[in-house]
Amino acid sequence: MPCRTCKKVKPLDEFSPRERRSDTLIYRNRSCRACRARVNRDLGLRKRYGISADDYDFIFAQQRGVCALCERKPIENEVFSVDHEHSTGRIRGIVCQPCNVAIGFFETRIDVERMRQYLSVYASVPDQLNRSA
Repeated sequence: MPCRTCKKVKPLDEFSPRERRSDTLIYRNRSCRACRARVNRDLGLRKRYGISADDYDFIFAQQRGVCALCERKPIENEVFSVDHEHSTGRIRGIVCQPCNVAIGFFETRIDVERMRQYLSVYASVPDQLNRSA
């Protein structure tokens, strides 16, 4: 069956059936699963962040295909998150899920400068006071 979106002829198992009548599957959706996933991704990005899937791909390519924060490459089928300022909606980059969670936590709960100060103070505690060291 030809895909309405990409125009390629593909086997029926690449299309989602819309309904089943006795032993027959009715294919009302004429776009293949891959094209439907791309369209749904594009719609979701536009609705949530005001960017297209092409914009996302461009930003990610500008980052060399890695997380903007930890520079980790995605593993198979992993989709990175759009990092943005919640108050303005301004996009900062594309990040992996752990970095996105960390940014959200630090952004709303912890002063990063205060954390730096804490870590520098911790480094100055004498070794004899650290029993596990």
